[in-house]
Amino acid sequence: MAGEIKNVKWNSKMKNKTSKAFQRTLLALTGKEKTFIKMMRSCRRFLIMWNDGKYMMQAHEFVQDRLRDITSDAVKKGVAGMEREMGILLKSDKILKMYDQNPGI
Repeated sequence: MAGEIKNVKWNSKMKNKTSKAFQRTLLALTGKEKTFIKMMRSCRRFLIMWNDGKYMMQAHEFVQDRLRDITSDAVKKGVAGMEREMGILLKSDKILKMYDQNPGI
């Protein structure tokens, strides 16, 4: 199935709908640590596969706006890892510095 997903031609509308679905799902799962982390990893895989700065930046903004109040250390660590990866892919020193200085965000 993974190969099938990669062969799909992702247009902007599909990316937008998928991105919004991930965001809604992550918000609903904030109390379910293991499932949240699995879903976040899936979201990260899609963002990497798309390699689209617009959706990476939207994911970064979503984390900053909506996931700041998470109390689980495991989830915070996973979110910070995803943010670092997005910072690398976006070539954003600002994002990288933010998460290098505050790894528990």
